[in-house]
Amino acid sequence: AGIPAGTQGALTASLQAALASIGRGNSTSAINQLGAFINKVQADAKTGKISAALAAQLINDANAIIAAL
Repeated sequence: AGIPAGTQGALTASLQAALASIGRGNSTSAINQLGAFINKVQADAKTGKISAALAAQLINDANAIIAAL
């Protein structure tokens, strides 16, 4: 999806950690991990690793998950 492999791996790891926390019923930890994911996405967009449009979509999706928790 236009994401360099290293960047994709780091973002995927953040999402997997949040998913594991959700699976354990630890929504506070999941919210913190999703916040860290958002920070990584913002940094990757600033450095040009991902597009601003993709960053906006990923951030919106992460915020929707946070709101659902």
